[in-house]
Amino acid sequence: MFSWMGDVKIARSLIVKASRKFRVKVIEGGYKAKEKIYSTKKSDFAMVRKGDRVIGHLKFTAARFGKGDWELVEEERK
Repeated sequence: MFSWMGDVKIARSLIVKASRKFRVKVIEGGYKAKEKIYSTKKSDFAMVRKGDRVIGHLKFTAARFGKGDWELVEEERK
């Protein structure tokens, strides 16, 4: 796991190269929903990549207050 601060295009190209070289599926996270809805839970979105292709999307939620683990709520496969 790593965190990247800088140009997103460079980070994405490094992720694609690593997934090709090691032949693994990579989860690229940090996406937000377009709609701004206030809720009791916080959510985060991720894309699952295999090489250049996006093969799925994930949605995680956690409690907004207190200590709570992230839970996988939705999974979409292409």
